[in-house]
Amino acid sequence: MQQLLRQCRIRFRQNLKGSKTFGEPPHRYLVNLRLSFAEKLLVETEMTIAEVAYLSGFSSQSHLTSAMRRYKKVTPALIRSQA
Repeated sequence: MQQLLRQCRIRFRQNLKGSKTFGEPPHRYLVNLRLSFAEKLLVETEMTIAEVAYLSGFSSQSHLTSAMRRYKKVTPALIRSQA
């Protein structure tokens, strides 16, 4: 950890962009984690899509829907209906 902190900012960014730990850019990794959690909530609970969005870290139902369309090619309503 101390080694990472000693690296210059540019070097740190380069390490994260090509990180083998994530296998993808960190932002995409985090979005995919949030979307996976949202999918689980949609399937396993009776919460509204807006509640699922909020608990998954999205600012609104619309934000969750657009992220799912972009990254998963489905909508929350479709996931819910197939559950």
